[in-house]
Parts: sequence; C-alpha cells; structure tokens
Amino acid sequence: EMVIGAAARLYEEDKALTAPGFILTLQGLLGSEKAHSKELAKAGEIGSAIHELVEWSLRAELMEPVGKSPILGDQAQWGYQAFQVWRKSVNLKPITVEQTVSCTCHKIAGTMDLLCEIDGIQTVCDWKSGKRVYWEAKLQNAAYRHCVRAMGLGDPKQGLVLRLPKIVGDPDFEPIDAGDEDYYFERFLHVKDTWETMQKEEAQ
Repeated sequence: EMVIGAAARLYEEDKALTAPGFILTLQGLLGSEKAHSKELAKAGEIGSAIHELVEWSLRAELMEPVGKSPILGDQAQWGYQAFQVWRKSVNLKPITVEQTVSCTCHKIAGTMDLLCEIDGIQTVCDWKSGKRVYWEAKLQNAAYRHCVRAMGLGDPKQGLVLRLPKIVGDPDFEPIDAGDEDYYFERFLHVKDTWETMQKEEAQ
C-alpha cells in the first residue's frame, strides 16, 4: 500500500519522468515514508509502555497479581513520573483498574483505564499520551461512566482524561475535564448509530 500510494502521488506530480528517474525518485519517497512510519511506531510503543507501567503500579497498590515491574526507557519513564506527580496532587485512590464495562441496553462495551477517587470524588479516568487530547475521548469517557453506573460498579460524578507526556522535555501532565456525561453520552449514541448505519449500507 505504501509503494502504490507513493507511486500514484509521484505519477500525478510529474508524468514526464523517464523510467530511471521515476525509480530513483520513488526510492527517495519510500525512504521518507518508512522513516515516518518508524517514528509513528516508536511513539506508539512509548505510549503503550507508559500505560503499562501506570497500570502495573495501580494494580500493585490494590494488591492484585502483577508480576515483575515493566522495564521502560527514559521517554516512558518521563511520562510515568508525570503521572506520579499528578496523582499526589489530587490524592488519587484507585478502585478498579482496566475494568471491562458494558451496557446491554445500548449494546456497548469497553475497557476503561481507571475508576478512582480524585480528591474524594468518584471519577472515571483515562490516560492519553501525545501532544493533545482529542474530543472523541470525551465521548468514550461518558460511555464508560454510563456503563459503570449500569453495571452497579459505582456512581462516578465526573470524568477526566489525563494527557501524559512521552517526550523528555514535553510539558508535564495535562488533566482535561471530560465534560457533562449526559451531553457527551447523547452524542456518543449518535456516533454509534451513524457507524451502525454505515456498516449496514456497506454490507448491502
């Protein structure tokens, strides 16, 4: 797919290239594409590593079986240390970690990162790593809050999405209010309905 895409772009940009020139230029483009793909993969690995160590530490705190501590590189450690600073600032108390939640009424399910207390308030918390938190994270968080209540696991009064840095030198943690549950859950259901309609149409 990478080769086809690069070749198509090159063909559109310069149809006058000779065969040798086309090959040389295409090789250069593919080199850039591979480098970009490797950077994306590396960034994804760092984010996964941060998530893994945060989960490990919280499970250990809850006295759950955890095994050996994950061994992480400097960039992942940076994100994990940011989490530790944040958790102390809000007096975080974990309730359940990586819990699968569902709602049979709406036929939805997912795995939330954490149900906890933040400064004494029951909260559904998600971790995100990267430069920013995207709006759809609020839809996801609202769905988790709804499912927690539907399953009788708790009664979260708020949702929070915590952005953790994965590059040394990146600003510290950034907590984002996940917003009003009713407002964002209603929009989550609209998105779900649209997706299901698209699947039905494409299957015809």
